Parts: sequence; structure tokens; C-alpha cells
Amino acid sequence: PCNNCEFRPCDDKDSNETFAVIPCDQVCASDMFECPNGSFVGRDACNDCEFSPCKIEDKNLTSSGTACNQVCAEDLFNCPNGSYVERDPCDYCNFQPCVKNANITIASDGKEDKYITLRAKMGLYPNSTFGDNPEGDISMTFLDSGDIFIALHVNGISKDCSINATEVEAGCTIQIFRGITCQNANLIGTPWWNDEVFDFNPWLDVTYSSTTSEIIMTAGHGYDAKTSVGHAVGIHAADGNRIACGILEEETASSDGIAV
Repeated sequence: PCNNCEFRPCDDKDSNETFAVIPCDQVCASDMFECPNGSFVGRDACNDCEFSPCKIEDKNLTSSGTACNQVCAEDLFNCPNGSYVERDPCDYCNFQPCVKNANITIASDGKEDKYITLRAKMGLYPNSTFGDNPEGDISMTFLDSGDIFIALHVNGISKDCSINATEVEAGCTIQIFRGITCQNANLIGTPWWNDEVFDFNPWLDVTYSSTTSEIIMTAGHGYDAKTSVGHAVGIHAADGNRIACGILEEETASSDGIAV
């Protein structure tokens, strides 16, 4: 019972030898270990307080049971903590999740910044006449320095942004709005930033050029991650029209960084 009801190991030395019962009375640390699949395991009091084994999953199957036969690009994704992850053939070639770490070092001067990552699942903007149906997510990693790292992984958005730079204001931009809904275009409102910090719209500099763009928003938009939770975030096409919308929620198990 102290080892998940597994059979006790056989002893080849003496078949008549009995096994000693190991008491499960150790007091272990309460820290958790994050497994590759995103789950967490604690320490086992019956195994010298070692972490319990992670559940082994079939890496050749997706959650729907389909084979992982996609051929992905070989580029890597640089997470905020300095580690790298590759694309996952079982998840439509999206980058694998970064391992969350409370402290990261990314500044050129080597200083550490704490971060919180927000993520929004994107869908078609209400009442939009845009032909395609945007699908994917946007993550925003807020640093103590004020910078925001934005990772865009959305299919079905404006291809014109990858061809020519737009001269239309708000064209090919990602912006947070004042509203807290994506159901009613009238309630989403205008772009949102702290006008006590900026006398201009800082989101106009946050432009994407592909469906998997990574952007550094220097100095952010004047608000922290906690204040930004629940707000709508939108994607603009090359002509400046809003084509996708999602609600920012706090990421609990993983975070994103900069793709290289």
C-alpha cells in the first residue's frame, strides 16, 4: 500500500526470506515535481522521500488517439528561463510548453525578473466579415521590468501581414481592449493602456508578420498582469479591422518566451 499497490520485488538470494515492512512515517518536503505532461507528483514517504514516478504516456498518440505523423519545422523556442523546447508533432506542430519557473534571467545585464504569463484562446471577432476562422492562442508574459513578451500562435489570420508592411494605423497589430467580453463588439471597447504612463497608444508598435510571431513589447502598456486578467485581446488584419478576439486568463502550468 505504500508503493501504489505494486508487487514487492523478488529476492533471488533466498526464496524463503521474508520482506521487511517499511514504515511510511517519514515527513517529506511539500514541494512538487512537474512531469513532462504537465502533471505534478509529490514525494513518497515510503521511498526515502523521493518524488513519485510520473505517469508514462504514449508519445505516439494525441489526446484524441490519432498518430503523431506531422513533420514539423526544426526551429526551437527560447523560454523565459533560458531553456529551449521544440515543436510537438502531436499538437499540430505547436511549440511544447515551457517549464514554469518563478525566476528567469533574460536581460542582457543578467538581472533576474519574475514573470506571470496570461493566455487567451482566440476566435473570430464578433460580427467580423473576415473570410477565415482564426484559431489558436496568444500568450503574454509580464516581467517585473515592465516589458511584455508576446507569443502569437494563431492560424487563419491575415496573410497580407507577412507580405508587405502596412501603413494603415492598427494594421497587423495585437492589442488589449478595455472590455472584458468577446461576445459583443460594442462592449469590447477601445485599445487599453495607462494614459498616465503613455501619451500615445503603445499597442501600435506590437505588430505581427506570421501566424507564429514573437514580439517584445518594451515597457508594456502601463498595467501589470493581475490588472490585465479578464480583458479582451484582439488581432487586427492588414487593413486595420479586428479579426480575432480572446479573453486573457492566467497561465497556471506553463509559459512562453522568445522563439529563435
